[in-house]
Formats: sequence, structure tokens, C-alpha cells
Amino acid sequence: MKNCLLSHFRVVKYESVKGQTDNVYDCGSCLTDKMMRGIEMSKDIHTEAVDHLFDAVLCLKNREECYTFFEDICTINELLALSQRFEVAHMLREQKTYLDIAEKTGASTATISRVNRSLNYGNDGYEMVFQRLENKE
Repeated sequence: MKNCLLSHFRVVKYESVKGQTDNVYDCGSCLTDKMMRGIEMSKDIHTEAVDHLFDAVLCLKNREECYTFFEDICTINELLALSQRFEVAHMLREQKTYLDIAEKTGASTATISRVNRSLNYGNDGYEMVFQRLENKE
């Protein structure tokens, strides 16, 4: 296992691609590539309903339209949770500590850990968006 700055680990059950359950020691940021092989971290989201949602988002023209749409489709707490995760990802990219992130965003260490795992082992969606935002400036 990689060296970890955290002193605590938890055992997390992940469902493998073959449907078996695997125990993985996880501190939220230190899963090794070997541990991640063959482990499915999310359900299949590629559905017609999700396609329709994404098509709707892609047709929005500006920030004001985003506010109008997302205020209708999400609860305030859901929208704030999404924005909190995005802010956590931004701060993790800037190498901020979990403590700094928790203090600034109010995110739990579990949320910070989940976002960190997505940054390190996800589909690079955060990175794609951050790169585009940087290029836009």
C-alpha cells in the first residue's frame, strides 16, 4: 500500500466486475492500482433518461439559464452538494489539506475522500472540466 498521510483506514466493500464482493483497505486517497483492477466503482449510468438529462443541460445557453433549470430540477441541498464537491475537487487539485478543505467548504472527510478517489481513479471528468475552464481564462 502507498504511504498515507492519514493514520486510519477502513475496510470498504466494493463489488467486482464479476459480481463478487472484495474488501479493500481505503483511507480515501491511497487505493493502489493493483487494488483497483477489476473493481467496479459505479453503476451503469448510461441510460436513455440520463441521456435526456444531459441533452437538456447541453442546451442551456448561459449561467442564468443554468440557475433557472437547476433550481427546478434539484433541491437546494442537492445543488449545494454538487457545488461543494466541485469546490472540494478544485481545492484537492491545489494540494490543500483535508482540514483546510473541510474548514472552507464544510464538507465531511468522507465527501473529501470520495472526491479525491474520483480525481485519482475516476474517469478524468473533473480534470477535463478544470482544463477547459483554465483554457477559457
